[in-house]
Amino acid sequence: MQIFSVQSGGAVCSRSRGERPQIADHSARPETPATTFIPLAEDIGLIASIGEWVLQTACAQAKRWEEVLPELRISVNVSPSQLTSSDFGAVVRRALAASQLAADRLELEITEGGLVAPGALPTLRAPHDIGVSIAIDDFGAGYSSLAYLRSFHADRLKIDMSFIRGIGSSLADETIIGAIIALGRNLRFEVVAGGVERAEQLAFLAEAGCEIVQGYYFAAPQPAANIPAYAASLMSELQSGSS
Repeated sequence: MQIFSVQSGGAVCSRSRGERPQIADHSARPETPATTFIPLAEDIGLIASIGEWVLQTACAQAKRWEEVLPELRISVNVSPSQLTSSDFGAVVRRALAASQLAADRLELEITEGGLVAPGALPTLRAPHDIGVSIAIDDFGAGYSSLAYLRSFHADRLKIDMSFIRGIGSSLADETIIGAIIALGRNLRFEVVAGGVERAEQLAFLAEAGCEIVQGYYFAAPQPAANIPAYAASLMSELQSGSS
């Protein structure tokens, strides 16, 4: 899934989730969503290995895109369970070193609720200190205290998409979105809105001052090989439409 700037219309980030590895005769099997297999992987103790594989694969792919999409970041979801390991910072450094990807081209996404995981904040500081971006995902839907925003300086807040769905039909959702955008601006976070599917939602977010958006209105998830051409085509279309 790609993430776009409201101001420029350009792709700024490509999001990578854990995907089921390819296996023989996989075409006969239904795809298993991450929301199903990640909790299972956490329960049986495989999440660290899967998480490291996803991180290494994402960094390597971002490096391959670098020549044609030099400003693109790769964003990788991180399970709260991964943050309980003191080795997580070393895992990130190994992935960057193996791929030769610059640290500022990588973003780690942690859910708002994940911030309260034991050891999460000091574990995230290590990659953040070397230039890796940190995004707080599903913001507004969790139970963490706003004090975490003061004690840990993330780079981006991603508004939970349940609020985005309410644009045009729920004054409460629109008010919450406006409050999150104002909070992010005042604390110097970049604010991202996910789940944008309609022009009405995009117009509201632009008017409210949201800087970055993502969703099916712009692009469905794409195979890695399609991203450079698709991003170039979409950016050209968006820019010509705004001129």
